[in-house]
Amino acid sequence: MNLAELRDFLVAQPLLALAALAILFASIGWIVQHSHPRAASALRIVGYAGMVGAVLLTVIEAAHHASRSDVRIATGKVGAVEVIGGETVVPLDPSGHYWIKAQLNGNDAEFLVDTGATYTSLAPALAREAGITADAGRMPIELNTANGPIAARFGTAHELTFGSVTARDLEVVIGPETGDDTSVIGMNLLSKLKGWRVEDKKLVLVPAASP
Repeated sequence: MNLAELRDFLVAQPLLALAALAILFASIGWIVQHSHPRAASALRIVGYAGMVGAVLLTVIEAAHHASRSDVRIATGKVGAVEVIGGETVVPLDPSGHYWIKAQLNGNDAEFLVDTGATYTSLAPALAREAGITADAGRMPIELNTANGPIAARFGTAHELTFGSVTARDLEVVIGPETGDDTSVIGMNLLSKLKGWRVEDKKLVLVPAASP
């Protein structure tokens, strides 16, 4: 692994990068403790604080991920969408989210609908199953998520369909290997619809007219 690859890996794994820096600071502190005791003490404090921060952020990330998955485990049912009068109706689940079952390039997939997300994003495992690879000609993009910024790569989904909605040649982003298997439908898909609204705790998606 060269320096550029190492940099990209650490950018995609911010908690790992924080932990590595914390260990580095603490290690330097122990090395220089005899020659520079004050500096060594400060370095160790910074290093220990970074380690504690990395552990706490990891716990928070795991809890956040678990909270989104618990409902799926408890109900055993995701995205029971209905098609009513040509509109796709998605019920609000007990956790306050809209989940759907979809077909991505012919493969079964589960998505969280997030109107605050700019792009439709895929978990790495889902991208592999659907045969979607990162576009080598495009630079990674940094996305701000509930778990902090991540580096994602652009790709293209040949077809994503659910209910009465079908999106073809859809630009997607593929997340890094963080252990989070959540895939998200974002505004770059929702903006292609004729419209969408929330009624009686249900998300109503109105597909655009076929060309």
